[in-house]
Amino acid sequence: GEPGKWLIPNDTSSTSLGGAHVFDAFLPGTGRFKADMAVADLDYNATSKDTLALKYYYQHDPTLAPYAFSSVPGFTQHLDSGAQVFSIINTFLVKPNLSTTQTLGILREKTYTDNEKPFGPSAIPGGAYGTGAINQFGSKYFPGVSIYNVLGNTAAAAGVSSGILNIGPNAEGQSSNTGAFQNRLQPSGDAVWTLGKHTIAFGANYSYTQLNTIDKRTGTGTVAADDFSAFAQGLVTPGSSATGFYVSSFLQGNASRYYRANQVGTYVQDKFQVTPTLSLTAGLRYDWDGGLSEKYGRIFNFDPTAYSYSTSSDTITNTGLIIAGNNTNGTSGVSPTTLTGRQWGLAPRVGAAWQPDMFHNKLVVRAGGGMYYDRGELFSYF
Repeated sequence: GEPGKWLIPNDTSSTSLGGAHVFDAFLPGTGRFKADMAVADLDYNATSKDTLALKYYYQHDPTLAPYAFSSVPGFTQHLDSGAQVFSIINTFLVKPNLSTTQTLGILREKTYTDNEKPFGPSAIPGGAYGTGAINQFGSKYFPGVSIYNVLGNTAAAAGVSSGILNIGPNAEGQSSNTGAFQNRLQPSGDAVWTLGKHTIAFGANYSYTQLNTIDKRTGTGTVAADDFSAFAQGLVTPGSSATGFYVSSFLQGNASRYYRANQVGTYVQDKFQVTPTLSLTAGLRYDWDGGLSEKYGRIFNFDPTAYSYSTSSDTITNTGLIIAGNNTNGTSGVSPTTLTGRQWGLAPRVGAAWQPDMFHNKLVVRAGGGMYYDRGELFSYF
């Protein structure tokens, strides 16, 4: 056949393809990355005491990668990523010694990937199991096929690594047909009040986060074969973790998750100017980091207090596994987050700044410390 006309490209330059010519093949395909960005900024002086600022940022980064999933062309990855950030900031001067700031922030992020499909699963002969047997589960999505011993025993005898040939995506991996979409709404308010030698700052903030992890691998699979001979006969590798089928939704359930979380914080702080060259700062912050919940209650946890084991019968009488309370089969008395532990904290802060006279106003020494409570970004929970 002509070079490059096969699913697995043939050798194009050497007289023979063997262990000494592992990579001697023509692989067509071009990776493409595109980035679009836009920024908008509007500042409005409503009055001499009131200033309004609107800011917007847009980013879109679509990517094409021919070999992100596959060793052969035809299964190009489409990676769609992007983000939008919008904020409204209002600064209002109540009186000369009291200023306030109100902020509303909105964040949207996404990253999702799928792949091209040059043919369906029925295009691969089923060998001993009949033509199109790879499609016996009714899936219309071509599964990833991995052939382990690509070069055969000759290459192994010559001491050359056989390598693995991947044809198409691997449904078992966190790759094609998966992604995440995150939305966050975050209002806040702050104030600075000057009273003689004291500068008092106080404020509060709230955030509501949606993290939707989309997994559309249900109904797809992946197949592994020991070598080309086994692949041609329609034989899969027994016991291989790379051979599997992700069953339909009525058996496995929806693999996507729609997480939700709330967070509230408030603080007060006093900066006391003891002398013109020495200031002391003390403050207290309160944070409540709401636990993750799932829109349909598709989360579970382990409660060690509910776990029980019978020594007489050598059986576990209660596994201790609990299901979110908003699930159809939720565990009685369990919250939608499945959490029962402490999710809040009081955090004191102290600090000092000193400007020694001996250095003629050219040196400032600062010191401080405090306690902090943070839930981290939501991705760290998974």
